[in-house]
Amino acid sequence: MSVSRVLCVVGAGTMGGQIAHQAALHGCDVRLVSRKAERLETAIRDGAGLLRRRVEKGKLAEADLDAALARITPFTDPGPALTGARGTGMPSARCWSGSASTSRMMS
Repeated sequence: MSVSRVLCVVGAGTMGGQIAHQAALHGCDVRLVSRKAERLETAIRDGAGLLRRRVEKGKLAEADLDAALARITPFTDPGPALTGARGTGMPSARCWSGSASTSRMMS
């Protein structure tokens, strides 16, 4: 039986966005949370750009890039992002605060 790995990243700044993309690249379903939709758009665009460079250099397959990007879901409301995070179906969920001053794993 496969275990779903879900990561909730709170904060879509530079650090949070990169954490989200790296986790997605390594197979986690990521819920990226920011109060500002514009910040989410920027984080997703910038992270995709960094991964795209890996494809161009031949260090990442296009299919792996597409799969990673599909694993990231943006949220402006943390409520829905955290819904079910500790419930059945998400046994290994974690939440990461991407703020540099409060970086820590929350379980």
